[in-house]
Amino acid sequence: MSRPSNPISSIENVECQAAPIYAYQSLPGIDYIRRVIIHPGSLQQPIIISLDTVLFSQDNYPQYEALSYKWGSEEHRELIRVDIANGQTISVTSNLAVALKHLRRTDKPRTMWIDAICINQADVVEKGPQVKMMGEIYRHAARVAVWLGPEADNSDIAMAKMEYLGSQIQFDFAKTMRMSPAMAAMEPDMADWKIPLHLESKDLHAITHLLLRSWFGRLWIRQEISLASSAAIIICGHSQVSWPVFLRGIAVILLKPRRTVCNPDPESISLVENLDSQLLKRTRVLTSFLRSAHIHASLFALRDTFGTSGCADPRDRIYGVLALLPDFLGKKIVPDYTKPFGDVYKETFLHCLRTTMDLSVLRECECGTGSHIPSWVPAWSTNPKHTQLHNQFASSHIAA
Repeated sequence: MSRPSNPISSIENVECQAAPIYAYQSLPGIDYIRRVIIHPGSLQQPIIISLDTVLFSQDNYPQYEALSYKWGSEEHRELIRVDIANGQTISVTSNLAVALKHLRRTDKPRTMWIDAICINQADVVEKGPQVKMMGEIYRHAARVAVWLGPEADNSDIAMAKMEYLGSQIQFDFAKTMRMSPAMAAMEPDMADWKIPLHLESKDLHAITHLLLRSWFGRLWIRQEISLASSAAIIICGHSQVSWPVFLRGIAVILLKPRRTVCNPDPESISLVENLDSQLLKRTRVLTSFLRSAHIHASLFALRDTFGTSGCADPRDRIYGVLALLPDFLGKKIVPDYTKPFGDVYKETFLHCLRTTMDLSVLRECECGTGSHIPSWVPAWSTNPKHTQLHNQFASSHIAA
């Protein structure tokens, strides 16, 4: 039986559809950003926002939270109202609309930076400099809020389990990448990688579905969350966990052998094996989170790690990781969405060659990459066909 629709919400939707689209005012300069103020309201009420423009510089970092999320399908969009007084609207994806409803407070406004709203997506000239600033925007946010999506597949169980696992250990992200018991650990053995982690099959099912959510498959996430302060939070439905605790939970899941408690029948065993294989698909990206956020990677190492991650615009294969590159590379590449992606790839590759004077980057070139780029330029828009063996796989680091 379907639930009755909210008549007030239906009226608001009709009014939004008839309202004019919001007209962005040009930013005063390249050192300015917009912030979105989410007006207070209940989960059922229509979304109302305001936009303001503020100076963003070393001498004047404004207060805001930054949102990290999956845009969602462009085919499913909703209109949200910008200031009830002027009656204009902005079109956002349905996933962002749901996020806004969960993020807004009931008693006071919430000021955030959200790329889809704060950057005029229709203005490619504005978009380039704003994308260039995104690393600093996430770095200087009071908090980064990660939106995984609404509650589903026992996500509340998964969030609670990840919070518990993460609370049991300490983890050295910068040096040894080893676990040690937390000061108030109820299970000190959780930090011993030789002792298997016992999980109920329902817990494994919930955690796997949580880690397979589309946010973890986004290209932009490493930049957004790696640059975030320790106040970052993960939000799924009505559950939230601090990012550092969630990250330690990931360490437990990845670094300890698992023994899943399930019924001994073939169907249950097959289900557990399938969940394990599904979780394996996220291993490379999840492992990258455990490395120190302050270690810069090369453009090619990032491609190796995030080559299968999703982004809507092929140019973002470069622009989405700029803040993770060494300064001599990242700060020299200027996003320009007026250029075809083939030109962006070619210019980036030539810049890497001139800067590093290292011809080994030519190994990233692959045959059959299409007519958009020369054969001597890496096809960053496609998944890598091979994996480079890096120094950590040297025989001196591996015990037989």
